[in-house]
Amino acid sequence: MKILHEIILITVAVAIAIAVASGTLLLEEEKKIISSSTRGQVRQMAGYAYEAVDVYFSSAKDSVEVLAQDHEILDALRDETVEALEKASVEMTGVELNSAVIENVGLHNDKGVVLAASEGAKAIVGRDLSDRNYYKQIISTKKTVVSEAIASSLSNKSVLVAAAPAFYEGKIIGYAVGAIDLSDLKKRLSALEDDEADVILLDSLGNNFLDTRKAGISITTPTIEGDRIGFQVLRELEKNSSGFLELSDESGKKFQVSFRKLDYATVVIIHSQAQLDKLIAELFSLILVGAVTSALLAVLLIVVTVRRLTGHIESITQTIEDISKGKLDTRIDPKLLKRDDELGELARAFDRTIVSLKLSMKDKPKD
Repeated sequence: MKILHEIILITVAVAIAIAVASGTLLLEEEKKIISSSTRGQVRQMAGYAYEAVDVYFSSAKDSVEVLAQDHEILDALRDETVEALEKASVEMTGVELNSAVIENVGLHNDKGVVLAASEGAKAIVGRDLSDRNYYKQIISTKKTVVSEAIASSLSNKSVLVAAAPAFYEGKIIGYAVGAIDLSDLKKRLSALEDDEADVILLDSLGNNFLDTRKAGISITTPTIEGDRIGFQVLRELEKNSSGFLELSDESGKKFQVSFRKLDYATVVIIHSQAQLDKLIAELFSLILVGAVTSALLAVLLIVVTVRRLTGHIESITQTIEDISKGKLDTRIDPKLLKRDDELGELARAFDRTIVSLKLSMKDKPKD
């Protein structure tokens, strides 16, 4: 039975190899499906962030544009009387209180001097802010602008401001300015952290002015050695206005990064693949267990089948040995004779041989 034992070993090896190969192929396919699904989720999150940022900044821009066209504001810019400026201050305070987007609203003349402000920003009245870039942009473009991140005139924090020109008889007579309150926007974007995603906003100069992360990647001044992700994102931004990257940091952690330049800010979404790697590891464990279980079941089935086959062959072998010892009444097991496979044909052939041998022995003359 050595040959059968060798057949068993070979069959078992083949079964295990097939199970492992099938499991590996299945794992690769599942990894592709999961990775594709994750990329789709990241793009969906990025779409949400892009829309939220765009709507937020557009709302800030619209607020100062409406204010710059208000008749109380225009009267204050034309007359610059105490009464007119006080009415403008009341108007700006109302806008600030009713807006979730802008705060510290101010009214500047065409020379950049603050003439009036909302209640919370009156400390800047009388100041000359003509050195600000947004003032220079308004004068040159005659359009509403959103500044880069600048030091606030009222606090130590960095802010962005939206500024809209006010026109009278086709000429700029001043402009309305509002600091963009980013607290509500940050709350909206921070909701993405539940999905292992962080959001970074860059201003027109590439400065990081909003970051939902508690710590980590530096986008503003990264180096290859200190922050590979930040460096690669900035390098990609120099070439493309939008894109999707799969990157690794210095420790080998993988991230999916989506970015897009909008009118007033650049949005960067950084999604950790830690959850994805964990899911793939769990999937690998399940597939490995399934492959081993399948292999064991296959081995068990093969062993049972071969043992049955070995038993039948041993039965035939025993019958032949009995015949060789002169036991001519010995017959093949009837169950084997009824089989309709090759083993049954072998059994029937031996049975016919036994019958022929018995007949020949009867016909043989006795001495």
